[in-house]
Amino acid sequence: MQQSRDEMEVLFALLAERYERGSVLLMSNLAFTGWEAISRIR
Repeated sequence: MQQSRDEMEVLFALLAERYERGSVLLMSNLAFTGWEAISRIR
């Protein structure tokens, strides 16, 4: 699944805003090492 840079920025902004208000639970069936493919973070 590929996301554009704009889509990822919206997601991270949403997570950052939510984090300021309370807990955030993020779930994935990928190993943590596979998250790079989703977020394109290196």
